[in-house]
Amino acid sequence: MVSSTLGSLSSRAHAEIIWSTTEQRLLAGPGQKSATAVFKFTVTGTPVHIVAIRPGCDCLSAKPVKELWNPGESGQIEVDFSFRGQTGKQIRTVEVDLSDAPKRPIVLSLTAVIPEEVQIYPRILVWNVGSPKEAKSVEVKFRQPKDAKLLGVHSKGSAFSVKVEKGGDGGSSIEVTPLDPGKQAKETLQVEVSVGGEVSTFLVYASVK
Repeated sequence: MVSSTLGSLSSRAHAEIIWSTTEQRLLAGPGQKSATAVFKFTVTGTPVHIVAIRPGCDCLSAKPVKELWNPGESGQIEVDFSFRGQTGKQIRTVEVDLSDAPKRPIVLSLTAVIPEEVQIYPRILVWNVGSPKEAKSVEVKFRQPKDAKLLGVHSKGSAFSVKVEKGGDGGSSIEVTPLDPGKQAKETLQVEVSVGGEVSTFLVYASVK
């Protein structure tokens, strides 16, 4: 479920087009992959041609119902926001070029609040050279354990040993130990998880220095 909240109730005028708002707030529900924000406008005065719509990132796509709008007509631009690989508060923009002012684009702003489906912490493990050969733990927790699981931990290096232990709450603990804490070493661990059938990889950095 997504809730869209107008960023401002005042009209935003740009020559011959008036926007009901240029800001939208999207609240994503658990497991939601995308949402659509609708920006409504009304044309006054003379016809307006929407020359181009330029999303600020690959996670956005947008297009108007049509390009040429006559005085008195009302329309909207729908912006689809893909949440794939994103969590927390995300702010994105879309620029709209109009025929009457091609060098002064309208900026449409979207703020999305996306639940964090996976928590992995800490992401950085550090041992001092010469310290005892002791394991450090990385905790993996899921927002919805029934639809998620830890698939594995992979690394191209051999300076650290890795052991995975399952937790009682559906999460897991990754025990990382340097094989020789007397020597400097560094390694990147790839933590692979599945949430709702979608596989993602998170990085954990281990080093002795």
